[in-house]
Amino acid sequence: MQTVLVADALSELQRANLTTSLREIYYRTKHTIKNSNENTLDTQDESDPLIEDLEVTLAALREELHVRAENAGSIVGPVVFVDDGDRVDCTRLGKGGYSVPSIVEPEYLQISRCTADFVLLVEKGTQWNRLSEDKFWRRYNCVLLTGNGQPPRGVRRLARRLNERKASPSTSSWTMTRGATTSTRSSSRARSISRSKASAWRFRRPSSSGSRARIPSV
Repeated sequence: MQTVLVADALSELQRANLTTSLREIYYRTKHTIKNSNENTLDTQDESDPLIEDLEVTLAALREELHVRAENAGSIVGPVVFVDDGDRVDCTRLGKGGYSVPSIVEPEYLQISRCTADFVLLVEKGTQWNRLSEDKFWRRYNCVLLTGNGQPPRGVRRLARRLNERKASPSTSSWTMTRGATTSTRSSSRARSISRSKASAWRFRRPSSSGSRARIPSV
């Protein structure tokens, strides 16, 4: 019964072409069963797994079912998006960058242009802020991406899309490798980034020696 209630709520969103949050789905489906003291759901911990079950059953992401999470990531660098018809140039949004939405599928967010040499995924938001303030992305022609801790699904899928764009048939001469940063320096002081806190995906041309690409260190 609970699964049917959640599925019906998702169906209503599809028909109305609206999106909502995980929390709202819980509130929509929670009520007291007629002529009883039983609730359809007691906590959100009951409704969230049902959405995951429907994702697996329907072979669809929850975002494709019009369920979103709160924005929890930022990106800055030489990449241009089209978000709901609006052009978003991530080099012109200041040091705060662009807030990564939870729904980043192509029908909602298009990648218009990306000229970066690599993507640097930084775990901690404070470290990302410092790199953004130093214009690290401009100096090394890269995209800076963070999920402010454990990357949410939107950030992970956006990183994958950037990879797939570079690895697409039209740019098949490019590949992506994963490595780690060593350190960066501003004009006033050195700042190190722990290997456990940042990962880099570099777009490079394959070499005959098969050596791995490394991001710059200064």
